[in-house]
Amino acid sequence: LGGFVFTSCAKLKSVYIPFTVNYIDARILDKGNTTTVLQVATDSVAHEHAKTHGFTVELREESMSGTFGEGLTWTLEANGTLTIDGEGAMPEFSYAATGSKAAPWAGLRLLVKKVVIGNGITNIGDFSFYYMNNLESIEFEENSTLERIGIGVFGYSKKLKNIVLPASLKVIDNYAFYVSPNMETVSFEEGSRLETI
Repeated sequence: LGGFVFTSCAKLKSVYIPFTVNYIDARILDKGNTTTVLQVATDSVAHEHAKTHGFTVELREESMSGTFGEGLTWTLEANGTLTIDGEGAMPEFSYAATGSKAAPWAGLRLLVKKVVIGNGITNIGDFSFYYMNNLESIEFEENSTLERIGIGVFGYSKKLKNIVLPASLKVIDNYAFYVSPNMETVSFEEGSRLETI
């Protein structure tokens, strides 16, 4: 939301800001406005903005979700946690943020701070989490059955520092962590079955 969007709106009582908004100009409301309530999701960009600038807020829980592949689900919480769940292989995706081959969450990738992979996921398809510049952590649920990480899956994860890969993993394809300049450690669970990097 750009500057001055709701300034000079003296009778405006509330503004609903979805958690998918990833930028809010400091001048969204008149300085010192305490009568307009910003309805925001907990821990969202809008919530942080409201706290920083002293605006009145009404907090709510919010998430986005959907299905993809064959019986798989994705959920993105307002705190930036993207969870992939279900049983089986994730499909292959394009690195693009839009189009028929893009991951269904690709347009929201700048909001993602953490990825959680359910223990029934066996394959992370190519470019699934590509260009998630704000991704800080990846968690694999206990008893993971993951066997493959596809091409470019975590490419351009510039804030990612550490990852512990599950013992079930057999293949890490090319460029899986391409341009991850802050990566410090890649660890493997005890009993690793890794065959190919």
